[in-house]
Amino acid sequence: MIHKSHSKNDLIDLINHLGLKITFSHQDNKKDIQDKFKILLKNNIEIKKNYYNIENKDGLKFFLQNQNKKKLLTTKEKNEVMNIAKFIINYCK
Repeated sequence: MIHKSHSKNDLIDLINHLGLKITFSHQDNKKDIQDKFKILLKNNIEIKKNYYNIENKDGLKFFLQNQNKKKLLTTKEKNEVMNIAKFIINYCK
């Protein structure tokens, strides 16, 4: 349910900024925090105003299911982009 691009720290940041009632410790791993999100999403939740532009439970589900936009490219993806760019430059020359 939660996209793999969201890191543990991203999820903790989301909990803090949205004012969600999830109790966590920094010893919890990513899977534990994801399970706590799943339990929370089964209930009605109140979300405070935030810079993620998430207004309700459906918006939070949509945000968690999609890829994290803050994430950088992986090494493999970066190499693919660089190879395509090299081919374009050689073609233009």
